[in-house]
Amino acid sequence: MARVLALAEEAATRGLSCRFALNDDAAARAFAAGRGFADFRAVPPSPEEEVRFLIDAVGAAPLVTDLRGKDPAFYRALRQAGVRLCAVDDMGEPVVARLVVNAGAAESLARYEEIWPPQRFLLGTRYVPLPPAYADEPPAADDPARTRLLITFGGSDADDYTRRALRALAGVEAVDIDLVLGPAYPYVEAARALAAESRHRVDVYAPARDMLSLYRRARVALAAGGITQYELLSQRVPTISVPHVAREKAESDAFAARGAVVAFGAAALRPGGAAVREVLRLWEDEGRRRAMAEVGRGLVDGRGAARVLDAIVEMAR
Repeated sequence: MARVLALAEEAATRGLSCRFALNDDAAARAFAAGRGFADFRAVPPSPEEEVRFLIDAVGAAPLVTDLRGKDPAFYRALRQAGVRLCAVDDMGEPVVARLVVNAGAAESLARYEEIWPPQRFLLGTRYVPLPPAYADEPPAADDPARTRLLITFGGSDADDYTRRALRALAGVEAVDIDLVLGPAYPYVEAARALAAESRHRVDVYAPARDMLSLYRRARVALAAGGITQYELLSQRVPTISVPHVAREKAESDAFAARGAVVAFGAAALRPGGAAVREVLRLWEDEGRRRAMAEVGRGLVDGRGAARVLDAIVEMAR
């Protein structure tokens, strides 16, 4: 959902308004409301009703979807009804939308062919939709204000890498830590207790209201994959990535091959493990931090939402 919210924020800067069609999900509505959007409509439960609902709701406006696992017939029905459809995808699945956006770094997850012309494909990290503020020039990697270790493992952190990371860092020299817990993280109080016992100075955000400020004071980040990884790279944060799932791993590996992140599996997230050793090495290696930061910013420059919205507006015309 973060990607379509970023597009909506870019649209707002151009005087365009957006309406959201959401499942019956209070957390999703709260997330959108927290970003300043309140025009929601609930999507019917059955696929057939959902298609009819969207056709009626969208009218002549373009429709942007960010969905996984939809049957191709879902998109086909919308296209047949004349809906001007932009599909944000990250798996390379067959989609008949007029405009398909896949901003991933892993080429294996962005293989498309034109199956219902005319189609246009926006592929690669130039098209990562991030909020407009991420396009502003971030501080350099060696900026003296970058004094914190940022730890964040996504909205839910189902594998509880958060507490693994705190335990893994228990024996190293004390640093200042920003610990960000996602809105669906289930162990908030336990993580707070562990942070309070830490030898490190840990500030806990559950969740964070201003991630951009935290990124811009981070010297190094220990994070999962997903949208957070793109945000970190756009803000010149040297990142040690421990992805949760195969799709995130493919992305982290692709970024690692370009020198933008260092990627590890979960086994490295333990006391004395490779992920912890890498945090310590990066913390002291200013030259390497600068090099990683510039590669990352080169791949994700924060202007992806503007590029995608340009294409959506062109399609709508």
